Amino acid sequence: MKKLALVLCFVAGTANAASSLKQICTDYTKYLGHVYGFAVSEDESMRKLLLADMKRLNLSEAMVQKEMYKATTDDAAKMYYAKFLNPDLNDTNRAAFNQMVTYCEAGPDMMIPSWPVLVAKGKVRKEDAGKSINTYIQSDEFMNSRGMRHQKVEGTLESRARGNGVSPDQPIEYSSPNN
Repeated sequence: MKKLALVLCFVAGTANAASSLKQICTDYTKYLGHVYGFAVSEDESMRKLLLADMKRLNLSEAMVQKEMYKATTDDAAKMYYAKFLNPDLNDTNRAAFNQMVTYCEAGPDMMIPSWPVLVAKGKVRKEDAGKSINTYIQSDEFMNSRGMRHQKVEGTLESRARGNGVSPDQPIEYSSPNN
């Protein structure tokens, strides 16, 4: 029985450690919904949720003010942030929420304004700390994702410059506009 409990504790610890980036991104997406909720209603319960989000995500008041401004002036933000406020309402809201979490996981350095602070304070796993949009774009996961072009493009410009029937061993002759 003790062995089973030990194994379950180990598995639970591994699951928690593996979900840290996902959890931070989920919290950030919830925060965007709370920003919208407070900006629209100025409700005390929304204010408390927003303050808890600020503390958990190490967000400054200026960062929150910027998001609140966006939530009240940007039409796209109004539409999406409202979905983030209540993701369990319907499938559309849930899909938008999950999509935002996925985007955040792909490039947390671009999505979360306090990302460097979270990394510096050790609130992010070490293997996730270096995750950025640039590392994602250069990853095999991105290159092999659905919709990416899979064709060899090396040498196509050179072959076009040479013209049809010209050997790659022959040098390319460039003409000057003055000739």
